[in-house]
Amino acid sequence: VALSMLRPAAGNTGLGARVPGAQSWPGALARAQGEPGGARPGNSSVHWLLPLAPLQAYPKYEAFLSRLVSALDPLLDAAPVDAAAWSQGSLLTRLRALRGLQPLLRAGLALGKQLPQYYQVLTAPITRILDLWFESEPLKATLATDAVIGAMASPHTPGSGYVLLHHVMGELEGRKGAWGYVAGGMGGVSQAIASAAAAHGAELFTEKPVARVLLGPRGEAQGVVLQDGTEVKSKLVLSNASAHVTFLQLVPQEQLPEGFLQHLAQFDTCSPVTKINVAVDRLPSFLAAPNAGDGRPLPHHQCSIHLNCEDTHLLHRAFQEASRGEPSTRPMIELCIPSALDPTLAPPGCHVVSLFTQYTPYALAGGRPWDEREQNAYADRVFDWVEAYAPGFKASVVGRDILTPPALEKIFGLPGGPSLPGICPPP
Repeated sequence: VALSMLRPAAGNTGLGARVPGAQSWPGALARAQGEPGGARPGNSSVHWLLPLAPLQAYPKYEAFLSRLVSALDPLLDAAPVDAAAWSQGSLLTRLRALRGLQPLLRAGLALGKQLPQYYQVLTAPITRILDLWFESEPLKATLATDAVIGAMASPHTPGSGYVLLHHVMGELEGRKGAWGYVAGGMGGVSQAIASAAAAHGAELFTEKPVARVLLGPRGEAQGVVLQDGTEVKSKLVLSNASAHVTFLQLVPQEQLPEGFLQHLAQFDTCSPVTKINVAVDRLPSFLAAPNAGDGRPLPHHQCSIHLNCEDTHLLHRAFQEASRGEPSTRPMIELCIPSALDPTLAPPGCHVVSLFTQYTPYALAGGRPWDEREQNAYADRVFDWVEAYAPGFKASVVGRDILTPPALEKIFGLPGGPSLPGICPPP
């Protein structure tokens, strides 16, 4: 979970995190020759079952990305540059717009002579970036997953490097770019945000859907109208709904510039993700790193476990299938076991498993609906692949919940079902 992207106000309200010792572990269909079978210890953010040679460049690669992150991280708290002010505003407005350039200029100065290389990270396919650093295909493919996860994009898609950058920004428990599990489950995030708001005097109303935003005579927001007709007046309205829901459903469109609405209509929130939540009665045991006899979680159980990621061509092929409207025959799978770090999430000896899978198209070919048959067929395929890496997994399953892109859209109000709204690179 991207807890690292939360600002300190939410972090000071009792929000607990469980951070694994390493962030990623690439599963294999068999033990690597010459390896002991367990996750290799070390300070790296990735545990590998690979020969040491491909890993020599990894610390330098991490340092390269860390410098870019340090330069860009302040931009997260800065207002975007107002490009319209440069062409449409008065002289005074244009002069004020210069202030918006200051954080951007500081970022450029921090990157110095390496700015062209860093610009390439933001605009090039991630495969081109990784080819500059590594030769090992399993290593490149595992790193490439962070450049496409949640995005309808291939590792060969220009701009996929930006998605990877999103996954290494922020800080958690003093570790740059670290990700972790929410103590007690995902509800802890909402509770922490609510506590932070209440501590600053906010009043919270739940189960009160908003019908529309109230606008004043000059188009300024003045509050909201709830579906029950109640008006809540305010000088400022913040919306956590998607851009499509906020501006195309809640705000009267006649109050918005035509160019803005056209741009928003073209804004792609495509999602290739099907999330499968699984309850199991024992810890998965992987061929590459079998379980210990006492059944306790090993270091790799606490990581994000990457399956079907031995080759970037596998990821590209899975993307191509979804682009044709068909779920991937060999889907990219990121398997997490939150209960390996937080035993309160499951009964003793049991575990919860999160399968973040792609690629699955929002609309199936031939107009087929994402009905129960299609959902179960895809989930069975995913389970078959997990079984290939961890024999006995299917027999351990006691329940599952399948969330396809349309289901994510319906349940969470995310048009297109994206897990990372608006992060899709351009085609």
